[in-house]
Order: sequence, then C-alpha cells, then structure tokens
Amino acid sequence: MIDRRTRPHCWGISHRIDMKVLALLIVLGVYAVAAKQSFHGHRLVSVIAKNKEQLNVLNGILRTGEPWVDVWSFSGINRTSEIRVPPSSYGLFSRLMRTAKIPITIMENDIEMLLERARQPSLGPHEQASPYISWSGGYTTHTAYKRYQSFVDIMDGLKSSFPNLVQEVGNLSPQTYEGRNIAYIKFGTGGSKPAIFIESLIHAREWISGGSIMYFMDRLVSRYSLDADARYMLDNYDIYVVPVSNPDGYEYTHTNNRLWRKNRSQQQGNCRGVDLNRNFEAYWNTVGVSNQCSSDIYCGNSVFSEAEAQAIRNKVAEINSGGQTLLAYLAVHSYSQLLLTPYSYANVRPENAVEVDNVARLMNDALKAPFGSNYQWGHGPDVLYPVSGASDDWAMLGGGARYVYTYELRPRSSNPGFSLGPEHIIPNGYEFWLSMVAMACNMNAGAPSC
Repeated sequence: MIDRRTRPHCWGISHRIDMKVLALLIVLGVYAVAAKQSFHGHRLVSVIAKNKEQLNVLNGILRTGEPWVDVWSFSGINRTSEIRVPPSSYGLFSRLMRTAKIPITIMENDIEMLLERARQPSLGPHEQASPYISWSGGYTTHTAYKRYQSFVDIMDGLKSSFPNLVQEVGNLSPQTYEGRNIAYIKFGTGGSKPAIFIESLIHAREWISGGSIMYFMDRLVSRYSLDADARYMLDNYDIYVVPVSNPDGYEYTHTNNRLWRKNRSQQQGNCRGVDLNRNFEAYWNTVGVSNQCSSDIYCGNSVFSEAEAQAIRNKVAEINSGGQTLLAYLAVHSYSQLLLTPYSYANVRPENAVEVDNVARLMNDALKAPFGSNYQWGHGPDVLYPVSGASDDWAMLGGGARYVYTYELRPRSSNPGFSLGPEHIIPNGYEFWLSMVAMACNMNAGAPSC
C-alpha cells in the first residue's frame, strides 16, 4: 500500500487579491459549465510569474478558477504559463493580473480559428521531410485525426492482417461511465517477454498523442519485415497499447467541446468529469490537484474512483500476475515538448534514477534527431510542476515498472497548442518512434547498437 501523505490544501494567493474577486471566479466557473461550445473571441495569453507570490496567484487559478479560464500549460517561476481566456472573463482576468503585477501577452485573439484549421485533413505535403516521412501509412493513413471507433476498427484490422505480430485485441475492464469499452492491443511475436505498456489520450483534448501512437502502431507491424528496429522491438518485447484511454472525453471533444480534458462521469450536481491523471494511487490528493469538480485538475472523490483509471490498473495487474515483467510504462501527452522522469509528486527520485535518466537522455536525443525539435528532458517537478495521483508515479510505485516516462509531445507552445494540425501527425509520430527505439535498445543493458 502506498503511503498517502496529507498536505494542506491552500491556494497561497497573495493577501492583496480581493476576496470578492475570488468569489466571483467561482460564480463565473458555474456559469461557464452551461456556456456555448464556441471559442470565437477567446484569447490565448501567456504570463510569467517572477516570484513565488505571483506563482501562487497562478496556482490558485489553476486549482480553483477553472472553467472561467482554461490553463493550457502551467510552469514555475520565470517560465511561461499559457491560458485561454473567454471574452466574458477577460476583464476580471486582467484585473487579477494587474493586482498581482503579472504582465499579459496576447498570443491569439480568436482560438476558434486555430481549432478550425486543425480540423481540416492534410491534403498537401507534410511540413518536413526525411527518408521515412514520405511513408503515409501501411495499414492506414495518418493525414487526419480519427474518431474513437476508427481506432477500434484499425486495431481489429491490424489483428486480422498481422496475426503473427498482434497477439491480442480486447477491452479493458470496467467500461466507462457512458458505457464505452476501452480498447487495447498487444503486439508481440509469441512467448513471454518483458512488457512495455503505453497509454495515450487520458486527457481528451490532446489529439496529437493519439495520432502519434496510431502511427507508431502502424509502423511497428507494417514495417516489421523491412525495418530492423521494428523487428528488434517485437522480437524482444511485448508491447501493450491503450491508444484512447479516455474514450468518453475524446468523443466529447469531437462532438461538443474540442478543449474538454477530463472524463465524462457525473460528479457534484450537474458537474461532469475527473482528471484521470490525478486519480491514481500515487500520493493521491496531495499536490497539484483541485477538490472542486469545476477544475480541469479535479482529482475525484476518492483514489481510483474512475473506471478508466481502474481499467489501466487492472490490466497492469493482469500482466504482472501472468508471469510477465512490466519493464516500462509510457504516458503520452501533449503539449510542451518534454520528456519527464519520475517521480511527479515531489522532489523525490526512484532508486534506479541513474539508469532511468541515462535512457531518458538517449530518448530525448532521438526526439530531436530528425528535425531538431526543441525537446527537454528532466525530473517532472523540476521541468514542469509537481502533481499527485498521476499514472506515471503509480506505474512505478504500484505497477512495478522499472522505466517510466511521460511525454509531452508537440508543439512547444500554446500557439497552436491543442489545435496542432494533422500535418504534424507523421513528423510527431516519427519522433516518437525514434525515441521508442532508443528506449527499447538501451533498457536493462540491451543492444545499444540496434
């Protein structure tokens, strides 16, 4: 059993902030739940906290203010945080920033225009080229973001087309709140091998993570007979993939609200959704979370309260009980171009931190290699911010994985942020592929020259 430390849940907002303003934030948050799902006139802004007092103000917004604003990325002192601000909230947000003496930089005046561009399939050549990027797909194509049922259908198709390389296609248990199955696929060439577990789209709006994972899965089997790296991975590992870990939320981003992050379970009153990456048993509800359902980082009313988190936990337990070794666990997110190492809940490192870091360094080099993308790797709380109840910490603390990494894929900044166009799927997927090869070849003193 993991020790659940308790910590006070204080905002830490400066005494200079008018309490009437804070009360109004909550009122606006309740109102925004029923607001129209259009983002015309919504601004994308960046702010930088220069000291701890200013950082506490931003942290208060992150934990309690949403959804009157939407924090797309949150960083530490002297680092850029990026926030979507609806027109109805901009005056209040500006007042709050002025009071805290935090300058605002407007990055985009109409987020809906960004989102509309990202919805269009890629018809022309991709923005970057390499000897492999021109490959647009083996079993499927990678020029548009796919709906959940398409993911399921493609996994079934991969099983039929590559029966010697796809060992299982099935559903995790339990089903989601809205009654959907959570599909997974197991790649391998037979026999019991060390296992790699990959989950993506646990945050619904991070479409590029799912697109990149689909590219990875397609290449893994479509290129097996031609690609030495694909053969090495499948000959030496069993690879479990849950490409859409939050199918309710993901479908909701296609049908109702493109920027929805959480799942869709019914919570307090009419409030919906829990941040699934705050719901795992890893110092749950201690840091980097909110106890208000209106927040995008609401951790739920209890540890593992959500079906999706339970389903991942149950599958990992099944792998471990079946005699396999869960060697690596990867949580794939976007955005910020980061590769994070454990633990996320505090400035604490695992006992094998040196080997985890050595592999992370090589993975990060691989992410940069084809296009010079500005990726950064490091300990989660140092590079990003501390969070509790995250799947990556649980995978090591409770799931037994020896190597654990969290990706924050492209882009680097919030412009375009979650509105990254489909022309980036293949380049992003290719970078992810190379990082996977680097990890596979260097874990447990593997074959670095593979």
